[in-house]
Amino acid sequence: MTRLIFTLAAAIWLAGATAEAAAPAQATTGHARVELFAEHAVAAAGDGTWLALRLTLDDGWHTYWKNPGDSGEATRLEWSVPDGVEPGEIVWPAPERIPFGPFVNFGFHGAPVHLVKLNIADDWPVGQPLRVEVLANWLVCEEICIPEEATLGLELEVARVAQSAAEPVAGIFAAARAATPVALPLSGAFTVADGALQIELARGDIAAAAETLFFFPDQWGWIEPSTPQTWSYRGQKLVGRMAPGPAPPAGEFAGVAVYTAIQSGERRAVRISAVDIGAAVAETPQAATTPMSVWQALVFAILGGLILNLMPCVLPVLSIKALSLVAHGGTRSELRRSGIAYTAGVLGCFALLGLILVGLRSAGEAAGWGFQLQSPGFVAAMSYMLFAMALVLSLGLDPGAGLAGAGDGLTRRGGLSGSFFTGALAAVVATPCTAPFMAAAIGFALIQPAAVAMTIMLALGFGLALPFVLLTFVPAWTRWLPRPGAWMSRLKQGLAFPLYATVVWLLWVAGQQVGIDGLVRLLFGLLLLALALWLYSVWRREVGAARQVATVVSIAALGAALVLGVTSVRKAEPAVRVADSSSVPFAEDDIAAIRASGRAVFVNMTAAWCITCLVNERVALDTRAVRDALSARDVVYMKGDWTNRDAAITRYLASFGRAGVPLYVLYPPGDGAPRVLPQILTESSLLEALGALDQYGEAT
Repeated sequence: MTRLIFTLAAAIWLAGATAEAAAPAQATTGHARVELFAEHAVAAAGDGTWLALRLTLDDGWHTYWKNPGDSGEATRLEWSVPDGVEPGEIVWPAPERIPFGPFVNFGFHGAPVHLVKLNIADDWPVGQPLRVEVLANWLVCEEICIPEEATLGLELEVARVAQSAAEPVAGIFAAARAATPVALPLSGAFTVADGALQIELARGDIAAAAETLFFFPDQWGWIEPSTPQTWSYRGQKLVGRMAPGPAPPAGEFAGVAVYTAIQSGERRAVRISAVDIGAAVAETPQAATTPMSVWQALVFAILGGLILNLMPCVLPVLSIKALSLVAHGGTRSELRRSGIAYTAGVLGCFALLGLILVGLRSAGEAAGWGFQLQSPGFVAAMSYMLFAMALVLSLGLDPGAGLAGAGDGLTRRGGLSGSFFTGALAAVVATPCTAPFMAAAIGFALIQPAAVAMTIMLALGFGLALPFVLLTFVPAWTRWLPRPGAWMSRLKQGLAFPLYATVVWLLWVAGQQVGIDGLVRLLFGLLLLALALWLYSVWRREVGAARQVATVVSIAALGAALVLGVTSVRKAEPAVRVADSSSVPFAEDDIAAIRASGRAVFVNMTAAWCITCLVNERVALDTRAVRDALSARDVVYMKGDWTNRDAAITRYLASFGRAGVPLYVLYPPGDGAPRVLPQILTESSLLEALGALDQYGEAT
């Protein structure tokens, strides 16, 4: 009723809300200046660009969030775009409470910026301008409310490679993203009983902020905006109580928590979600609520990095490190500088990964550990680079110049640069693996401020680099290393085979992502790459016309290989890797019903590019004893495939405080708490966990 009254009042004042004719990307209305910006001066076909609609309001006036609270109307955007262009939903900035008499509205003062992703088809003609228009409608209020509108248009250039806009446009987008709620894995449970709606959350990133916290629900009617909210700590949980609205939530409850950071005094906002306790599969997972300090996370990160050195995905690069030490004949100071350079390469790569990961999650993307391997383009590039390096070793080429210098030349060249790029490559190939201690540290890092998250990521990299650093800083240990000799040429050729094995695995991952047609293109690309390198090995011994012909053919083969690599990852139909006859695809909504029927559920979160997952499946999950134990206890075995991005799986991982796979969760029948199993599985540990389910059968 209140919203209807305000809407009628706004209609009375409609006569004063005439919008002026819009200049390109800018217009002035009665109480606002509205502007439309594009983040890129040149947008990229196949990707697109972000658009920003900024409303600069007169002093004292305000507009509304997507849930306006007790009254008001949310800003609406109606787009007019050509075929092949698709605008996304509004990414809203964090709202504020706007009291008005006995009511409380949710909205914005000042100059709120609404972000929208503009997706452009990859077959959009390069060079053809793109015209986009938007009709923006908003309700602006002070003591009265006036509907206003404006039509804005932009003409964008389109190319294959995007070009970012210059300042001050870049600053507008940076500020807009900083004002957007951070998509953190803060989840819990809620219930509506005795006239109160209660939310229980892990303390997470909003610990010690209960006095200033206010929760803005996504939908109108879930709560009464004008009633006070109380937040307090009970053990390791943050509990909020508020009055339910006329349409209380059912099933899932989500919104934005806005609070003031205790130390900095900054206003922060995070997205949180909760599941109805009555419909929840279990109480909040223990892994998500277990407290962890920053120091504990740092120790876990270093331990996890150390263990990564033993993972099979890092072994090919360990062979390259072995070669560099075998060939090293310098002084003690040179050896130490090599170790420092190697560490710098590892830390630089982890810093870059951390920045990208934190940035993606801050922008609302569902990204986790190993996110880059969900990109077929990255997997294809890694395949090409490692295959070229293996061929260089096999053919005995000098990678210091020519075609072979792209990959192997960086890691095998002498001096500090070779050590630096060896460290960087070690960090890159380590990302498909998840070691003990590591998942808890990364899961904790991704719900912390950016500075803390980056520190934990660097600690993980330091743990990976630590064995090599110790080896270079303790000269006595180098006595155990073999000395250079004629045998090294055969050793180099033999060490190519771990790299070939890694390429085979990467191609299998690519096949899961792009299908058989894309995989065949990649294989032909590798064939042409081999031809190019072989011709290089021939032409360096030839003179005259033969060398020129070999050069031209080699360059052409290399160009064709790159074209095939690019086309293999575009317009490909991914092959979803679900499982085998003993498992069913992951469906979180089905877990509660299955447990209510008296059956247990075992969830395996995996990915084709996760070496740890594949090893666990081979040595523990796919054994006859485990299959018999699952069958004997009538356990439903669910597999979640994270090979390609899947927001539902990302949310599920986050609910257990994890940022990557593997994750193994065993749900007993009924309403017992789920059990999170170790990341490194053995057949005996899995059988022991399944055997513990027998007590539930005896109890019933």
